[in-house]
Amino acid sequence: MSGGLMGSVVGVVLGVAGGAIGAYVGCRRSSGPRERDAVARMVVVIVGAAVLALIAGLYAPPVHRVVAFILLAVIAFVLNRHCASAGQASAEKGAGKAETRGQ
Repeated sequence: MSGGLMGSVVGVVLGVAGGAIGAYVGCRRSSGPRERDAVARMVVVIVGAAVLALIAGLYAPPVHRVVAFILLAVIAFVLNRHCASAGQASAEKGAGKAETRGQ
């Protein structure tokens, strides 16, 4: 196996492993069920978008490849913001319950 081919295989394996670990940790560290659901949806959408970007990268003309990867980045950014807002809302809701328990 040549060095370039081996490097590409190792890169893919490390990338997928890093994504899986990130998804696992994101779900485990979520502060509530609403945030956990948002993280799970985000993982599904990002994996789907990444697969579509991969297919576009393999079979589409070069201009469409660029558009596919830009859309993947935009989807990741928007979902990250959505997940953060869900976590903030979940934390505020939990803080409100903590205040009422103390009274």
